[in-house]
Amino acid sequence: QNERDRGSIITNVLDMLVLGRPAIFGRIREAMETATSFDAAVQFFSEIKLSAASYFILGGTRPGEGAVITRDRAASVADVWRLDPSAGSWYVLETNYDHTGPAPRGDDRRRPLQRAMNATGPDGI
Repeated sequence: QNERDRGSIITNVLDMLVLGRPAIFGRIREAMETATSFDAAVQFFSEIKLSAASYFILGGTRPGEGAVITRDRAASVADVWRLDPSAGSWYVLETNYDHTGPAPRGDDRRRPLQRAMNATGPDGI
């Protein structure tokens, strides 16, 4: 889990105290105690209310079980970006900014990491 650069620490604390949204670490623990499968964990993190916008990076125990879930604190819709080896997506790469938009100017970690992953290939992992 990694919090997205949205809002402020004060907004996050107010969400917890005023709106009663549990802290992220409590939600992670809840998932570990209750989710019985990779798909259940993806659904859990896609639907829960959060105290802060976050990325959740999940890996399962079976081939192809991997996802990055991008969430806003109040949104009921999550962006779930899954591994899809049959379509050539053998990795998903999260760099602290949304994969759906361009890299921030002066902080393009995405392209160098993609080049490194592509040069390594799935057989090199």
